[in-house]
Amino acid sequence: MNQQSKVYMVRAGGSGEDEEYALEKGMAIIGYRDIPSLEAAKSYDDLYKIITQTRPDNKPRAAGNRAGQLWAFAIAMKEGDIVVLPRKLTSQVALGKVTGP
Repeated sequence: MNQQSKVYMVRAGGSGEDEEYALEKGMAIIGYRDIPSLEAAKSYDDLYKIITQTRPDNKPRAAGNRAGQLWAFAIAMKEGDIVVLPRKLTSQVALGKVTGP
């Protein structure tokens, strides 16, 4: 069965601070430097728990939004999917393909 590629938008930090690094290294980066490793997370609920433990001041809706972003990045993206990075520092859009974890 052929699986169609999905397209994901990523941002390299809230102000584009990680854009150059991401492009130089050929990596998708989404920021969240204060969040610990997501390697053990297997579900949205796991990610929601990590967010609420790391950022206890987040309101439930904000925590849910952040958990959803992390879920897409850490769990949903698969090899062959397309990554779109609208650049904040230029008027360009960078495109890439997921090739591994």
